[in-house]
Amino acid sequence: MSEIFDKLLIRFIFTFYICLSYFVFKYAHFIFYPTHRHQILKKLTPSSNYIDTLTFFGRVIGVGIIYSALEFNEYIGMAFSTIHFFIWSTIGISTYLLTLLVTDFIIFQKYRFSEEVQKKKNDAYGIVSFTNAIGVAIILKQLFLVSQYSIIKYLVLWFLIMCLYGASTRLY
Repeated sequence: MSEIFDKLLIRFIFTFYICLSYFVFKYAHFIFYPTHRHQILKKLTPSSNYIDTLTFFGRVIGVGIIYSALEFNEYIGMAFSTIHFFIWSTIGISTYLLTLLVTDFIIFQKYRFSEEVQKKKNDAYGIVSFTNAIGVAIILKQLFLVSQYSIIKYLVLWFLIMCLYGASTRLY
């Protein structure tokens, strides 16, 4: 019977943390991307500007992809599992935002988000931004799985992946 309550408690903690992290992600996105303030401060309406909505939801889906790599192991204890999940999800979200910041600078070097998405409603910019966000999330998900929750392996591989991904997108 206690296993059922443990699983229920784990689901409550996981759901609460996911909701909290999306709220924190929203405002961290505000800090890392000051040009995207329109996405944070106003409602997203797909009928008025679907490209703006597409770019933001690409990043939200990316966070979901990163969370799919994280584990919540109850055999090591509830408190330690919660702390472990909190630390690695924070590392994942922060490296995701930093990677998106760098790759967006490399890919969209000559373009500004406020002009292309909010004024011109450029379809190509939105689709490339959406696929970049999902591609970076898939790469970071595999990075979590390969590094086996070692921070040194994770940082070394992250720097290597950043160099390779940035060079490949720039040279293409």
